[in-house]
Amino acid sequence: MVGGITACWILSALLPGSANINLSLGANTNVAQGLFIEMFATITLVLNVLMLGAEKHMVTPHAPLGFGLTLFVITLFSIEYTGTGINVARAFGAATVNGFQTYHWIYWLGPTLGALLATAFYIFLRKVEYWRINPGQDATSMEPHPSTAALDPTASPGRCLSQICCQGLNRNLAEIAMTVLSNLSRQTGKALAMKRIDLSRSSGGLFADIEADLIAMLGEFCGTVMFLLFALGSVQALNTTSASPAGDYYYCAGFGLSLFAVSSVFYRFTGSIFNPSVSLALALTGVIGPVRFVLVAFAQMIGGIVAAALVDGLTPGPLLVGVVLGNGASRAQGLFIEMFTTAGLTLSVLMLAAEKHLMTPIAPLGFGFMLFAVMLWSAPFTGGAVNTARAFGPACIEGFQSYHWIYWLGPTLGALLAVGMYWVLKKLKYWRITPNQESTDRRDAPMQEV
Repeated sequence: MVGGITACWILSALLPGSANINLSLGANTNVAQGLFIEMFATITLVLNVLMLGAEKHMVTPHAPLGFGLTLFVITLFSIEYTGTGINVARAFGAATVNGFQTYHWIYWLGPTLGALLATAFYIFLRKVEYWRINPGQDATSMEPHPSTAALDPTASPGRCLSQICCQGLNRNLAEIAMTVLSNLSRQTGKALAMKRIDLSRSSGGLFADIEADLIAMLGEFCGTVMFLLFALGSVQALNTTSASPAGDYYYCAGFGLSLFAVSSVFYRFTGSIFNPSVSLALALTGVIGPVRFVLVAFAQMIGGIVAAALVDGLTPGPLLVGVVLGNGASRAQGLFIEMFTTAGLTLSVLMLAAEKHLMTPIAPLGFGFMLFAVMLWSAPFTGGAVNTARAFGPACIEGFQSYHWIYWLGPTLGALLAVGMYWVLKKLKYWRITPNQESTDRRDAPMQEV
């Protein structure tokens, strides 16, 4: 708090004229709307800190990147309505310089409620041992199961007994044998542990994993709501206020960064799908089972409706976030644009998350930027749905276009196209084409001295 006050007074002294750094409600936002916007925004930021920083995994060292981009996308949504507090110190420090609004209390109560709700959700995730629901999200090896490897998975991929022996020519033979036996022992223990906790791939029948599937369904519902809340909120801010950013970039950034921010929270819990078409692709490739597909797809559709309803209730004016054809695009063109853009997004999920390599732990970054990229193309022509839940949710409130069906058929065809391409790549054993793509050994670089 003292730091916030000090920073604001230093800024006030250094800037010419009177510093206008206070937070205020804008765009005819009422106090209740401002309170809940601050609450939901804080929930997302705090969950990011807990899931990326407090939890320990391979992305933890890069957690600040997640914090920063999450704050960025939250600001895209909230700045036109509340000025984006999300931080009591930020609001209080500025108020000591510019004066206190009569509703200043919302910048205390909103973030506090958000922090409490985020903490409660985090405790729930820990109680259900969320890491069991979708294991392997930090895997960096293409091996289908740890038990197929002969050595410690912390070692470089592809190491074998002959390599160890070659590297150990000058070592005692008994020492080499002990190393191999030790690695095998550790690996066996880890393989057994993996089999005990893997709830998503047991072979006890269609409903053997129903508990895990239901928990994943809940996670996908919450994640889809959060993803679309900030994405649709950014669109609403663009369409109903005096904001004058570069429109399409603002729109696409809202979706792309929202997907990254929320995926960072849910990736190790549900896989961060938030899209029925991507769920279909994962089911067809065997990543998730048919029961989980039905449950999470249903949760995603309901999540889209809830997110649209929240944006409608939290923001002033009519809801203006639906997807429509624009710039003269025909229905056939819109259908194929949705198909190809969804194929691109789905293929990024399959190649970054379903495949296991060094990029797998940071796959949400790839998802987010891929969505940003495909929407730069599709947003002016189709509204950039790329997601049936995103199109269906707002349509339930705003009304359905006569061509709404293209936002179902296009993404579905895109998912099938991506699965077909993924199947071909696997059949061709694509990893053999350009080996050493994940090598960090400078000896694998070209133009080595002979």
